[in-house]
Amino acid sequence: MDEKTTKMVVIIVAVVAVVAIAAFFMMNNGGGSGDDKKGEIPDLTEFPARLAVLGNANCDDYLDDKDVAYVEKLIKESNFDYAKEFMCDANYDGYIDDKDVDVIKKMIDYKQPTVYYFGVVDYDVREYHTDVANHYVCPLIAPPFDACLILGADLIKGADDRIVPETGNAHDRYTTALDLSKLVNVGSCNTPSKEAIATLLKQNDNCMTLVCGQHDYYADGYEDLFGSQGLQIIRMGSWEGGVAIHGLLTTAYLLDRMDEAYDYLEWYDGVEDMVAKKMKSVTERKNAICFYTDQSEAGKICLLGNTAAENAMLTKVNSYDIGTTIFKARGGSSIVTGDKMQLTSEQLASDVATYKIDTIIGLTNTPLQSKTTAAVMAEKYADFAERMGTAVYSQIDLSIGGYVFASGLSEVIAQVVMGYVLYDDVFTKADIETVCNEYVEMLGIDEKWNYDTMNQLYCGEGDDRNILNMG
Repeated sequence: MDEKTTKMVVIIVAVVAVVAIAAFFMMNNGGGSGDDKKGEIPDLTEFPARLAVLGNANCDDYLDDKDVAYVEKLIKESNFDYAKEFMCDANYDGYIDDKDVDVIKKMIDYKQPTVYYFGVVDYDVREYHTDVANHYVCPLIAPPFDACLILGADLIKGADDRIVPETGNAHDRYTTALDLSKLVNVGSCNTPSKEAIATLLKQNDNCMTLVCGQHDYYADGYEDLFGSQGLQIIRMGSWEGGVAIHGLLTTAYLLDRMDEAYDYLEWYDGVEDMVAKKMKSVTERKNAICFYTDQSEAGKICLLGNTAAENAMLTKVNSYDIGTTIFKARGGSSIVTGDKMQLTSEQLASDVATYKIDTIIGLTNTPLQSKTTAAVMAEKYADFAERMGTAVYSQIDLSIGGYVFASGLSEVIAQVVMGYVLYDDVFTKADIETVCNEYVEMLGIDEKWNYDTMNQLYCGEGDDRNILNMG
């Protein structure tokens, strides 16, 4: 071989080597653009999937071999955008490669020690360690408590003071589901007692999980305070924004209780489908809005915030989310959980005219509350009517219903109840009875609570839509 030929061979080999290396990086880099730059998850405005754990590559409700195949195909094709495919980054290192395939396979068998998921409201990526001594939980407020109850009453070792003491406003609903006296009362759901948290940890092998909402509203900073002592916090969607199924599925995976979650999911989606089918027969949707009856300041009425599940559920059956539109137009926060706004009767009258509102639904602490009798609901109705003023009351249809069924895993029931308020020629009391009885049975509270023992709706004296089945 002469010198010229030798040089050509060397050049060809070098070129082949460069091409091979480039191909390797294209197949194994984070952005899929031919370099090895680390990818970043974009700012999100909603959950990427209901099962919001990194590794759920195809963004369905399951973690299975389809996710493995999805990532393998992506890597093989090599030309992908990390910002669009970030759910494939199971180990959350900024790259989508064979390491993620290995992690997903372990996640399917629940053998991956650290899992990354998207927290509620601000969609921050959080980690949860699955290789722990137990998955005992302490839910904060009722909606996360419901989710944990669906996943298994045996998981629950503590609760806040709305649930545990007999004076708590949510105590009534759980007395037949589990022995509340055996739960540790951690005090306020917003700022749990540090001594009570320490007690929970000590009683449960220094291994405990709080299940709650966003960090600036529930147990803020407790990760730093107790993380080294064995406390983890799952910040899941419960009543915020009508994303309770995100909270259920994601929490269920982290706690290794997926079978229980899927049983509930089948029912939940079935109710949603029923509502959607009924709404197809509604030719003209009404303009409705929700208010809290129990949280109004003197002379005002309390508008629900932007993140309220009640607004999200109402959009399934009304024209659009008028409540959030008003809330934002009047300067309300777009992210704060539980934010509310107090409106005067004059402001309400203006909004009723501007947005052509024809129906107002007042929400109170019912139906799973023995203190909210039929007489109490009638009193709340009269008070609310007075607050809104004669001019508004004469123009709209007012009802008082329960926010318990408009928030958390029962939120889907609110779609049926609100649909009945708006279109009682399409939705029936029998529809409400069916979904209510099915729900309380799954929750394990049907021994005390069922359709026949609930006060769910008051639309005024003598109104045929009233559902007052308790004293």
